[in-house]
Amino acid sequence: MSEFSPFPRLPPELRNKIWGHVANQEPRALDLWTDFKRCEIANTIFYTQAYECELSHRPPPPIFRVNSESRKEALKHYTLEFATGMTLPKGISVTVSARIYINYSVDILLPRGYWNLVAFSNLASRAGGRLKHLAVDVNGSLWKDNLRDYCKKRCWVFYELQELILYDSSGVDMFKRSDFLEKFRERYRGGPKDLSFTDWVEDPTAQMVGVKNIFEKMFDRIEGKVEEEVEKPKGEGRVLTEADIHPSYLKDCEPTHADDLQRPVVRLARLEVTEPTVVPI
Repeated sequence: MSEFSPFPRLPPELRNKIWGHVANQEPRALDLWTDFKRCEIANTIFYTQAYECELSHRPPPPIFRVNSESRKEALKHYTLEFATGMTLPKGISVTVSARIYINYSVDILLPRGYWNLVAFSNLASRAGGRLKHLAVDVNGSLWKDNLRDYCKKRCWVFYELQELILYDSSGVDMFKRSDFLEKFRERYRGGPKDLSFTDWVEDPTAQMVGVKNIFEKMFDRIEGKVEEEVEKPKGEGRVLTEADIHPSYLKDCEPTHADDLQRPVVRLARLEVTEPTVVPI
């Protein structure tokens, strides 16, 4: 049945319940890249950080375009993200508007490209307490430049996460030599795509196994299932300092307490890139 004629005559409470179900029915995988926008104001040139969905860029989900009732209910589940801005010493300010609708309960976030310390910290502060599904490239910047160090310090910032998906993009041709969004745009001309994940059924790569073990070990340490490891000195007679063990940018990051941990399911998966089922508008 493509049409349910009695729907408008249903009680409003029931209609809203149905709209809410629709809003959470089809999770999307969103590739999130960090970028820098060139701005020029009053003869002053500067760059401000921005976020882009490059492959999975698409219009708002269809529920936003049915009628005002469906849109009102959709806004209870979707958030318009990721606005950024900065203010210069002369009082000049610039804002990059939020343009990405995300349902933190069901959508999968795939951070791609290069993530510096500021970008990662910003993402953690925005999404850490809301995001339920995160996909991490075991050869990507989010892992190598950020999460790996956080794991060493037993500091888990995505404390509401339910599912942690680990994938290896080294075999995905479109992502080769594309550590930065600018390089990706130079090489890729295939247009928008649908992104999804399927369970990894082959022997996993050594990197996937290694990263999964690090995450599981960190969660075990937080829960007190394994004893803390004692760091060995680097060189005879030398005492390790905090800076030797953890990067300086983590000095204010406290280890996660067991009571604050909602341990996510960690699964290995393959990233699937297919033609969009709905042609973007």
